Amino acid sequence: MISDKYGMANFDIKKYTIKEKPIGFGQYGIVKIAINNDTKEQYALKIIFIDDNDDDNKKYQMIDREITIMMYSENHAIIKCLGYSINENKVYILMKLMPNGSLQSIIEGKGPKINNTNRQIFLVGISYAMKYLHTWCIIHRDLKPSN
Repeated sequence: MISDKYGMANFDIKKYTIKEKPIGFGQYGIVKIAINNDTKEQYALKIIFIDDNDDDNKKYQMIDREITIMMYSENHAIIKCLGYSINENKVYILMKLMPNGSLQSIIEGKGPKINNTNRQIFLVGISYAMKYLHTWCIIHRDLKPSN
């Protein structure tokens, strides 16, 4: 099971209203918009489902790695983990909401129109993030527009 080894399991999920409609999907969970009930600020909330019968240690290692990278990254091209919460069958990862969505949504025309200059800016940003990860011996094995 995931433990609070970082001391960042610091947000109370009950203080957020979670919108029903997912804004993203992943191998182990979904991403939804979470609204702080006090400040009304919107965040992205990744919800990872844990199956108690699943003895797959790889899943826990993946979650642990993702939280670690997002918490300690000092790169503007990598979304930071603002906190996480653990309950019996879910791990919630609170992140900054990207208002224009993923690169995939922009490619599909669901976000703002982008010109050639903006395309080059995206490429430089992705390259910069990958170079940063590589300096820490981290290889992103699932690089795609939806991520």
